[in-house]
Amino acid sequence: MAIDSTTDTDAILERARAGTRLMTIRGVSMRTISVGANLLLLVLVSPSELGLLAVARGTFSLMQYVAELGIGRALLRRSVPPSQVEYAALAGLQLLVGVAIIVIGAFWAAPILGFGAIDRAWHYPMLATVATMLSLAWGTGARVRLERALAYERLAVVDVLNVLTLNVGLLLFAVAHEFTIGVFVLLGVSTVVANWLLHHWAPGPRPSLNLRPLLGIARQSSGFLVASTCAVLREQGTPVLIGGLFGLQVAGLYSFAERVAHVLNVTFDGFRNACIPAAVRLNGDVRSLRALASRTLVGSATLTAPLAVGAICAIPLLAAAVPRWAGAVTLMQWYVAAYATYGVLAAAMEPVAVATRGASAAISEQASALVVGWLMFAIVHALLGPSYLAVAAVAMYLAPVIALGIVIDHEVRPEITREVLRIGIAVVVSLLTYGGLRLFGAPSVVCAIVPSVMVVLAIPRFRAIPGVVAARCAAIFSSRDPRARQP
Repeated sequence: MAIDSTTDTDAILERARAGTRLMTIRGVSMRTISVGANLLLLVLVSPSELGLLAVARGTFSLMQYVAELGIGRALLRRSVPPSQVEYAALAGLQLLVGVAIIVIGAFWAAPILGFGAIDRAWHYPMLATVATMLSLAWGTGARVRLERALAYERLAVVDVLNVLTLNVGLLLFAVAHEFTIGVFVLLGVSTVVANWLLHHWAPGPRPSLNLRPLLGIARQSSGFLVASTCAVLREQGTPVLIGGLFGLQVAGLYSFAERVAHVLNVTFDGFRNACIPAAVRLNGDVRSLRALASRTLVGSATLTAPLAVGAICAIPLLAAAVPRWAGAVTLMQWYVAAYATYGVLAAAMEPVAVATRGASAAISEQASALVVGWLMFAIVHALLGPSYLAVAAVAMYLAPVIALGIVIDHEVRPEITREVLRIGIAVVVSLLTYGGLRLFGAPSVVCAIVPSVMVVLAIPRFRAIPGVVAARCAAIFSSRDPRARQP
């Protein structure tokens, strides 16, 4: 039976449970690769070079989004399985828009160069990178088919391979003192490889220039398209905005802070990815939705709290080892704190809020983050200066938490259990200890280790995680990986 037609609540919850574990393992693998590569890159490249990577990747991602305008995500959220005609139209739209962007970019360099953030000398390398987005016509629909089939194993392989290709390649180019050109080469190569593998595992119809089937989807899912647009603008456009306002040097420092904080994705992104499809299918079952949200809150907080505290306390050590990044210490610490708070609460509230309130919840979350964040960056640029970027970053991630708290129905709000309170108290006590140690001049190593150990000892479930992960990995590799079922 295809997962799209599954109505058994227990089966969906169990699939979501297994999916969160696998997607968390996938996240750990991705972040391990990314962190290892980034630590080496900090020694090999300058903040300006890392800023170029952030701006180029952000611009490229924005162009990719324009090619489908969130329709792929709309097809994923929709309860009715997409038809072959709709998949073909989506692929056709991406080809048409991709060609249009390439042609425009060939004669007008500003859009593909981040409107001045990237030097004009890199016009043609960036144009070649943008051309690889044509492969999206075969990859986007395939990803939707895999996600709707809850084929978490294949999605994990694609994502890990994508990160491995990009990060290892960047290291090799950095060692060869060609990091800058490597940015453009590897953004394109990793895109083509990921889309080819997605299409290989979930092939679909050929692209069609008949775009009429998408009109109805756009009308029905206009709210989700708005939310997706806001999310992509915030995630990918913020480095471009900072590069334009403050220059590549500051964009590089911000990107460093962002990369450190986004390591925490391993603790809550897997929950969100696995729970959104499950929550959509549980819509109407208030009790199960609240159980899903409560379970997610405990699980994501259990994973996030020790890692967030450890990162906040250890960041000064990293900056001391590579002094050129010392200017990002305060920004990184506040960014980690805000991002961890947002990630845990959004992982628990977003799936059930979207399932019960629809597009209004998604728009509230993403639009508040975009508007508040970009407005604060503009204010910081005009009145305070780049040393106060942390203020804007904190506002950008607290705004969507408040918005979700306002729109979510009371009946499906996650329950604040004793375990959640225990985790919160452990975090506060550990950070107060860190502040006290810093105040009395304790060595940086002591300031990093003592609070981190305290928070781990206070959360028994966290200490049991290695055994759970090992068991899950053994189960995955000891069983045959099934072909993705087509919805």
